[in-house]
Amino acid sequence: LDSYDKRTIHWHSERITDLPNEFDFYGRIIFISNMDRKKMDDAIVSRSIVVDLTMTTDEKIVRMQNILPNIKPDINIKFKMEAFNFIKNRANRITDFNIRTLVKVINVRNSSIKNWENLAEYVIYN
Repeated sequence: LDSYDKRTIHWHSERITDLPNEFDFYGRIIFISNMDRKKMDDAIVSRSIVVDLTMTTDEKIVRMQNILPNIKPDINIKFKMEAFNFIKNRANRITDFNIRTLVKVINVRNSSIKNWENLAEYVIYN
């Protein structure tokens, strides 16, 4: 990730003898992470172009609603809408509010459990 025109990679290995111990690197690296920028190593951040794609809760809700028909296509859309509305109404209290949370609640709603909301509450808050 150095910014020099010529980037020579060096290493030493006792076990690998048929490869050179150095070479010039002319490529580029794309590093994608869902890690918070503040938790990333400063050396990586300083050598990178950082694009923050963090979504607000409202943006997540809109995104979930838009892709809902494509999530778990084998499950009745009525059940998926009930699960979506369930987490949407609790969105500001859910600490891990994301599509995985929605999928978990959809699976709970699709189960044969009569009081699915109780289990769904447990799933989203624990």
